[in-house]
Amino acid sequence: MNVSPSIKTCHPARGLLRLNGVGLWILSALLLLAGCATKGPGPTRARAIHIELDPALKNQSVLVDLVGVNEANAARWKAYSMTKYWSDGDPMRADATKWTANFISQPSLVRTLAVSDPIWKQWQGDAYVFVLADLPGKFADQPGAQDPRRQILPLFKSAWPGGTKELKVRVQQSGITVVTPLRVQ
Repeated sequence: MNVSPSIKTCHPARGLLRLNGVGLWILSALLLLAGCATKGPGPTRARAIHIELDPALKNQSVLVDLVGVNEANAARWKAYSMTKYWSDGDPMRADATKWTANFISQPSLVRTLAVSDPIWKQWQGDAYVFVLADLPGKFADQPGAQDPRRQILPLFKSAWPGGTKELKVRVQQSGITVVTPLRVQ
């Protein structure tokens, strides 16, 4: 005759497995929300980009490239030498999916990339538009927006105040400035 007391142990994993139905649904929802929280700043949106050339540069040779860049390639584009990018035959510039504002052959001081331009279809899913200017003069290469020849426009809806339909940049002798204010966090 066995007189040992009957002891039931509760294993944590067994208890979790017993959570069928509602318990598993709650656990799944929590995991889904945790995954969404790490996804990033949210969806992107195309906006018209208005480029204004400073009148002091009117008779100078100035090109401005707008380049759509996804999150995976952003670090490479931030680190890339602007001196090299604007040199003849540069492969990074040749391979870029870009829209170019040519202020050399056209006398107007303003160019606008419309939301309806076909380039936006090629940039679908891109997180940023890099504004790159070939400015007269000598500049030291710097990373990211520290280089006066490069500015980075985030395309995330959350980056700009509600109702912002157009992003404005000004190209001056000293570099590119973003005129449209970012959303205050």
